[in-house]
Amino acid sequence: MIGVLLLLAQAQVAQTLPTPKRPLEIVSLTDQARGVPPEFSADLLLRIAASTLITETKWKRELIEDAFVSAAHAPLPYRQSGSSISTDTRWSQEWWPNDLEKLTLQTRAVDAMLALDRERALAMFQDVVMGEIATPTCQDAVSPDLSSYYKTATELFRRAFTAEQRKKERDVQFLGDVMGAMHSAAQVVPILKLLAEVELTDAQRQQLTAKFAATLEAVPANDRIFGRSEPVLVSSAVPAMHDSLLLLPALRAYIVRNESGARCSDWRVKMGNLPAAVASFNTLVAKVDPGATLYKPIAEEESKPLKDGRTFDPKMFWQSKRSKEVLDALKWLNHGNRNLPDNQRFWTLEERSTKEWDAHYHDLLKLIEAWKEEEETSAADYYFMVAHTYESLAALVPPGPAREDAMSNFLSFVEQRYATLENRNLWFVMARSALQRANFSKDPKDRAWIFDRMARSGSPAIAAYAQVAARIGLP
Repeated sequence: MIGVLLLLAQAQVAQTLPTPKRPLEIVSLTDQARGVPPEFSADLLLRIAASTLITETKWKRELIEDAFVSAAHAPLPYRQSGSSISTDTRWSQEWWPNDLEKLTLQTRAVDAMLALDRERALAMFQDVVMGEIATPTCQDAVSPDLSSYYKTATELFRRAFTAEQRKKERDVQFLGDVMGAMHSAAQVVPILKLLAEVELTDAQRQQLTAKFAATLEAVPANDRIFGRSEPVLVSSAVPAMHDSLLLLPALRAYIVRNESGARCSDWRVKMGNLPAAVASFNTLVAKVDPGATLYKPIAEEESKPLKDGRTFDPKMFWQSKRSKEVLDALKWLNHGNRNLPDNQRFWTLEERSTKEWDAHYHDLLKLIEAWKEEEETSAADYYFMVAHTYESLAALVPPGPAREDAMSNFLSFVEQRYATLENRNLWFVMARSALQRANFSKDPKDRAWIFDRMARSGSPAIAAYAQVAARIGLP
């Protein structure tokens, strides 16, 4: 009874303790971050919570919780990537790693909470809904990247369970639940890496490996995903070989299932005459069972593709007549298309202040003003190339009224396109580019000018990012 009364008294004292006074300027910054679309709000709140601007633990928790809730409404479900696409393509820019996807943001919030409250972090992770995972075809250049989810699961296994919970193997049950939900080829290698990184007893590893092997049997083939992971698939499986009697047959069937289906023509990763996964698997089997009494290597006949699934349209920028003219003009404004002494490729500020340079600059402005969206393959292509040109000009034009106009052109174009552009990640790429230019500028005045000008943008998201970046930077 005395103990209960003591706890009640402590709770009452805690309630009467004054809440630390929060700086109004930082409160205003967090309020600004809450007022932008959900993916940007979640990203900004997490950045602020992780910064030295916030020292109060309760406040950090509030920001992380708010970010987690906002992240659930992000329009992109998870990151997508492709290893064979050029950075100068729409594919690349649409899926540039800005960390604005629902899964990425929510796992970032869980990671942040883990440092403050292990139990709450685990509960948050269990509330993350991965949702439907896309099944890309060979005509898609990118495939789902779910690695953030499994990296967070690894950290939770290591740090979120008490000694008592570990005695009851709640941590192992947690991993089993994570692995048992596997149903896509995009999950196979991340889960194998998770298994390789966590500390388990032999019995626990055998138990989890058996579960993985059983689940792998039902994972359908998908060459766009499989091809991306093929070079590391077998090596990722090696640490799980404690239960090879179950794992090797399941892994063999999975490889044959993918190799013998429709193969994307842009992959074809080979080691000698065999596909990379087949050659790696056969090498592993030869080491585990030199006499081939238990495990059969994969024969060349088994790995022959059913058909050529072809490949994707690269969606390269700067292909139209107008865009090539713009790009050539922009190159001239950068370096004049000539060889400079001492390998100085770019015009100096003095050279960019001449009448000749200014005349070329105004000629390029006329080219842009006459540029119509219909000249390009898509609205996304048009947006990226025009925004890229305007952003480059805002950095090239010498300081003064002309540079103010150049930055206004850039911001106005980007602001107007937000409502019409389907992919917000692509929209943000160019705003982030300008912010990073300021972030890495060696001239403090130039840095301050860019941040100040962008902080006055008509876009709430751009203005909020400029305010935050000016204080804590932008990775």
